[in-house]
This record gives sequence, C-alpha cells and structure tokens, in this order.
Amino acid sequence: MVHLPPLPGAPRYNADGGREAIHEAVRRDAKRLDAGGVDALLVENFGDTPFHPDPVPRHVVADLTAAVGTVRTVTDRPVGVNVLRNGGPGAVAVAAATDASFVRVNVHTGARVSDQGVLEAQAHETMRLHERIDADAALLADVAVKHSTPLGETGDVPVLAGEAGTPVVVDRVEKLVAAADAVR
Repeated sequence: MVHLPPLPGAPRYNADGGREAIHEAVRRDAKRLDAGGVDALLVENFGDTPFHPDPVPRHVVADLTAAVGTVRTVTDRPVGVNVLRNGGPGAVAVAAATDASFVRVNVHTGARVSDQGVLEAQAHETMRLHERIDADAALLADVAVKHSTPLGETGDVPVLAGEAGTPVVVDRVEKLVAAADAVR
C-alpha cells in the first residue's frame, strides 16, 4: 500500500515540501514495497483526511494520476489506485491515464454509513466510465468495507475523532463519549 501524504487542498498538506516531497515519499515507499516482494502496489490518497464522501475535486484526481505515474517508474509490478473515500469514477480515470492494472472501490453496490456520512454506490457511473474511456484496469470492490456499517444498522457506526488529526476509531456510538474523554 502506497499511502500518499496529504495532497494540495487537504487540511494537513505540507506546502513547504510541496508536490516534490509527495513524489519523494511515493518513490521511497514504492521502492521498499517492490524490494520486499509484494505482488502488487495500491496507491491511495490516505493522507487526505477527512475524506470527501462524494467525488473528490479534480485536482485530487490529477495529483493521484501523477503519483501513480511516479510509482510506475520504480516498479514493474502491477499498480492499482483507490480514490478515498469512495471515488470509483476518479480511480477509473487515473487507471486509464496511467495504464494501472486495477482499481479498488470501497462501496460499489448498496450504501454504507461512515464518519463521512452515507457512502452511496457508484457502480452505474464507474462501470459506464470504465467502458466509455476504454480503461483496461480490473475493478475490485470491497465487501463490507471497513470503518463503516450497512445503512440502517446505526448501532455500529464507526466514529473518527481526535486531537491534531489523530484518529480514534470507535465501533459503537455509545463509546463515543469514552473515546472523546480519552483524547482530551
């Protein structure tokens, strides 16, 4: 997994290091994963918390495209992309532009409740875009994606809270108060 640092526009983006620092981190992590013998590498905008519940802004897709391109310069292994939190169409666009091998989609069918709110499936958009732009990437979808619960089962909604961006994952709403107290 190549977890990108915060991209431009994200709350914790490091403007001093800029995009070059992002690409240095991407090269370093991809080289280490490659040397470690992984079967494939997956690139995610993991540093962009809090994640967009809807399609990400265009500049995020552009920066992910550049990052996947950077990974592809340091490995011959399959490379995939996941646009967090649920950006299947954006991931397909990145994969098509970079000749990535696969795309991961967090919520491909149905709906899930997460700390971003309700994440709704975009299979209708993702599949049509995949065909329309002739993307050659495999589509991989999570089943019961982590840090979420099926719509309607609100007793187990994960809650992310924390000081200075440190996440505290809570598996039941009742535990929110205790988790908030622990952060304080």
